[in-house]
Amino acid sequence: MPDNLIEKLIGDGSRSFRRSEGWPDRLTVFHANPEWFAEVASLPIFRDPEEWLDRAPELRSFVTHDILARSEARRRYQGGESVYILGLDRAVKSLRTLCDGLAEDLAVHPSDVSVQAWAAAGPTSVAMHYDLDFNFNLQIQGRKEWRTTANDLIANPISSYHAAVGTGIVADSGRALPTEMPEDAQISTAEPGDVVWVPQGTWHATKTDEASVAMAFVIQSPTWADHVARVVRDRLHEDSRWRERVVRARDRSRHGALTARAREALAASRDILSDIGPSETLYRSLWGRGPVHVRRRSDVTDWRLDASCVLAWQSGGEHHEVAIPECVRPAVERLMKTDSAWSIAVLHDLVASDDVPFLDVAIARLTDAGFLEAMRKISGGVAYREKQ
Repeated sequence: MPDNLIEKLIGDGSRSFRRSEGWPDRLTVFHANPEWFAEVASLPIFRDPEEWLDRAPELRSFVTHDILARSEARRRYQGGESVYILGLDRAVKSLRTLCDGLAEDLAVHPSDVSVQAWAAAGPTSVAMHYDLDFNFNLQIQGRKEWRTTANDLIANPISSYHAAVGTGIVADSGRALPTEMPEDAQISTAEPGDVVWVPQGTWHATKTDEASVAMAFVIQSPTWADHVARVVRDRLHEDSRWRERVVRARDRSRHGALTARAREALAASRDILSDIGPSETLYRSLWGRGPVHVRRRSDVTDWRLDASCVLAWQSGGEHHEVAIPECVRPAVERLMKTDSAWSIAVLHDLVASDDVPFLDVAIARLTDAGFLEAMRKISGGVAYREKQ
């Protein structure tokens, strides 16, 4: 994985992405390391149009966003239209490696970073719009003019918006969205090797006067709402009632029964929401996977935790003891009192943040000693024991 990829991508500007909780909120043009840029620009996927036309997982019209067959994409590209190229990081291993390196530098999960690209065989222009994501737009071939202005109407958008589509209205304020760039828009020019940092929601319009190729490292991290909704969904799916498919929903004779069932699901959601802790909410983004679940083994009997924090139990006709730190006692007591499997993420919320490493060590020791067994939860309510 590349070391300090962010420094190769934007040079000294990398400090502004490492030292603060947020990222810069203004469009900025940086200059990539020349040697690194030469390596990226020389990749066949960018040098030869036939490469991305044949290998890209998805090709779209940048004007209409319609998915294009490869033959149609080739025709439009040769006719001068800008073609939107998606998924190159899934087709080219070296690009995926770069995405992973940038994710590490930015402290986000690798799945949050992907590569998108645009190519046109002639002059193009893209009207005023904003994007839902953050991106580092690397100009590989040709020059591109950027006209930009701040967006003071939509904060933290979760979908992109093109002004040419129609007159939009901001839902919470009723204000109309603009239809064209203002006269005082900032103008910047990106040449090969330049990197344009485009913050989420920034209004921009672009124009090229020649053939051009650009790629972007696109960052789409989950929102806070995504985090919470995912945990509530996963918890609901542990109960077979809420895994049931909603069928015949348009049958008016069933409306009363479906409404009653929906009330039950909402009530269950409220109960779950009141029980969720912050560690469980953030676990998947932090660790990149769902949390392991642990439970007391079925052959364990006569367990007790004494005042000195020594947990003792019987299993297989033998006596066992493991000492645990006092700071993780609440989590271990939770495991002692129920036959259910408990998420590591839920247990983390039962101890202080500084004590989480001690809890993980204690759970590992209790698992090795045979008091607990680890389960890997998967969808559908099925859990598999961890491989020994």
